Amino acid sequence: MLAAAQYERAREVMATDNQELTYARELLVSCCRLDPAKTIYRKTLRQVAKALQNEKGWTRWLALPGVFALKVKMMVASASGHYAKVLEYGEEDLALAPEDVATQLTMVESARAMGMPKLAIWLLEETCKQDPEDADLLRRLGRAYEKADQIEPAISVWKGVLKLKPYDLEAGRKLDKLSVEGTLRRRHSDDE
Repeated sequence: MLAAAQYERAREVMATDNQELTYARELLVSCCRLDPAKTIYRKTLRQVAKALQNEKGWTRWLALPGVFALKVKMMVASASGHYAKVLEYGEEDLALAPEDVATQLTMVESARAMGMPKLAIWLLEETCKQDPEDADLLRRLGRAYEKADQIEPAISVWKGVLKLKPYDLEAGRKLDKLSVEGTLRRRHSDDE
């Protein structure tokens, strides 16, 4: 309830005053802390972070000490199994440095450890958007879709890996396996 109220306030601030985007960012970070599984808070936070980065690109260097401190906090939280804190610190880090792939991957592992596969997949999807030519990121996403039993998206991702790396053995095997599994499922649903 509190997270939803803060989210609405952040949206109001975003709609009325671009000068207060920093305040909206703080509200959205709080939303992510209060309700870590809700991806709409994270998505909006990242939009605000990108807007702030575009607006104040030169201040990016000033954020580096804060980013470093957050990375240290994330490492300590991860090592001690405080995965909710990893997600919290990760969003704060991404609010300062939205393109930080390493932070996003650490957050993916924390979401998995917390039993939030949908959040882990969303985080991976966002990471892949930043570098759609990275076959390793696509492999991670393909495996996550497969583990979540999302065959069609997994097939699409593995095709993307093969497009980037035509001789990738894992991608070829996964694509064959998933295609057969998808066909069997469609036949089974047609028979019912």
